[in-house]
This record gives sequence, structure tokens and C-alpha cells, in this order.
Amino acid sequence: MGTRPLHVPIVLAARIPLPGRPPGGLIHREATDTGVPTVLVPSVAAMYLTTRESALLLAGRFKLSHGDALQALHAGLAGTPVPLGAALLYREEAVEELLAWPQLTGADLDHDSPFIARATDRRLRQATTWQARGDVLARGWYIPPLLRVWIRTRTTPPLRYPFLGTVAGFVVFGAEITDMTYGAEEERPMRREPQTVFGFEPPGEWFARFERHRLPTGPGHPWILWGAPSGRTSRMAAA
Repeated sequence: MGTRPLHVPIVLAARIPLPGRPPGGLIHREATDTGVPTVLVPSVAAMYLTTRESALLLAGRFKLSHGDALQALHAGLAGTPVPLGAALLYREEAVEELLAWPQLTGADLDHDSPFIARATDRRLRQATTWQARGDVLARGWYIPPLLRVWIRTRTTPPLRYPFLGTVAGFVVFGAEITDMTYGAEEERPMRREPQTVFGFEPPGEWFARFERHRLPTGPGHPWILWGAPSGRTSRMAAA
């Protein structure tokens, strides 16, 4: 018998006592029993899910491991959680929106043959804008020279190669690679090939086919060059 999610109704109190002026909010300066200012908060009722319940729903829908489901949540794909004691709660509506993301297949990638980066939630947790995520995802990739040449020959000059950043397979970033340079020597200890640093520009119309979708790439190397004749490519995980 399956486990039903526990729907947690959260009702925010209309008046929360504060020891002083809060960083934000409306101060109520009328006299109170304690003489302490209070902050007025709209009284709302909303349905929330615990982190465990949200992760179970994602794991069941997309056949994820528990760790991958947590990565998606920690990356903010279901919004900012609400702390309640030691627990973190996610709005049920936001979790349902994430569950509705379509899942693509390998055939959906064949036309564009993108470079797919598997990022961790830690790398993107504080990066909320396109520029900030691009700065994070531009470096950290060790790519053999043969595949660097392959990327350049796939497009006519100037270079514009599709790039997808993912967390647990969820597409969280899209760009076009417009430059490839080598990182500094100190950035590649104990590595044979130097680190590749990408230059990015915003993606073209092709990104609409991938935005708010999930790629079932499964576990593996930190990056995939889809469709490359040699080097690191990947088969899609079973849907």
C-alpha cells in the first residue's frame, strides 16, 4: 500500500511579536500588552509538503534516487522552502509544478547534440540569475582536445554551440558556447588535460525545446557531449 503524502496546513499568524524592528514588514506601533512592536503578516492558509514527502513524489515521478530528488529541491526547483523548526516545507503547488515538467528522450537531443553539464545543487544554490549561473557553469570541465575540435566543427563560424546545465537531469540553464579557452595551470592539479573555460551567450530559439524539461541522463560523468562520435557520450537512462 503506497504512502500518501502528509498535507501540512500552515496558517501564518496575523501578528508576530518581535523584540525590535524587523528587516522587513509592517510595524504595528499601537500599544500592546507587552509594549513590544509587532509585525503584521497577512493571514493565509496554504498546503505544504515536507522535504521527505516532496522527494518521494519526485523520485516516483521521474525514477530518481533519493539523493537526486533532494538535489533538485535544494537547487530551488520547487521554490524556497519555509522553515518550521528543524524541518523545511515546500509549497504543494510548487512541487506539483515541478512534477509536471515533461521528460525528454534521446531522440529529442539528436537534432541539437548539446553539451550537457551535470551540476550539483551546491554549485547553483546561490546563483539565481542567468549571468550568475553562467559564471558557475563556465568552468570546471576537462575536455579532451579531440572533442574540443569536434565542438568547433559542428557549427559554422562564429562558434555557437548549445549548452544545457542540469541538476538531477532538470534543465536549469541554457546558453550557447561562443568561446573555449584553457584555465590557469593551478586549476588542474594532477590532470593531463587543462581545464576548459567556456564563454557563453544567451541561447537562441532552440532552448524552448528544453526549458523546464528533464533529461533522463542518469548518473555518470560530470558532462555529456551528446552525439559525439568518440569520447564521453551517454545513453539515456531507461524512462
